[in-house]
Amino acid sequence: MVPPGFPGRSEDGFSMNVAFREAQALFGENAGLYAGLALVFGIPSAIAKLATKGNEGIATLLVSLVVAAVFTAISEAAITLGALRRVRGQAVGNDVLSRALDYYVPVLVALLLSSLATMLGIKLLILPGIYVAALLFMVIPAVVDEKLGGIKGLERSMALGTGHRFEMFLMVFLFIVVLLGVTLMLRSLLSSAPLLAAFADWLAVSVISAFGTVLAVTSYAQLRALGGDPIKRDADPRELVG
Repeated sequence: MVPPGFPGRSEDGFSMNVAFREAQALFGENAGLYAGLALVFGIPSAIAKLATKGNEGIATLLVSLVVAAVFTAISEAAITLGALRRVRGQAVGNDVLSRALDYYVPVLVALLLSSLATMLGIKLLILPGIYVAALLFMVIPAVVDEKLGGIKGLERSMALGTGHRFEMFLMVFLFIVVLLGVTLMLRSLLSSAPLLAAFADWLAVSVISAFGTVLAVTSYAQLRALGGDPIKRDADPRELVG
């Protein structure tokens, strides 16, 4: 069940504790589905990383970024759609994957642009990249929920975070630290078995990224509520269905 009072709202402003707690609840409801989608559509990206291992040039990174975006745009849209339906009090539905294709182009554009901006920021000084990631963290929920184009989605994400930049930065920073911590630990433990390490990396990144997608939805919902425009629950079941 969706937590009572969802989406949560803090009188003091955006609360990453609320966002994480609600993401945990939503992810837990359909963890198999969300993780499965991320795992399947993350395979091409994992293969690209394995094939280009040891080559950290800009061209190689761009190729990996594009390959990842082309395929993960589908899982990102599907997971986001499912989580948004639950926020509205609706069932995830058996059509979540097929309906996600309706959002494929704008989600792909948003992913490509946000990933490129984040990558460039990280290449510069790391922290600017994390700040950019925080600014654009809600882009996919905005695109799917409000049926925006990719660029409009980027603008909407930045607008939603106005007044809550620091809190968003801390949340995204913590999420990235956990993601990197887990992957680095697995690589260290499995350094003598490269293929096993690559498999573990794909598994961990996919599952954690799926949770991050749901976290973006709960952050988006909370910021909508703080802005006086909460997502309506028990809406027309035709909404977010097509």
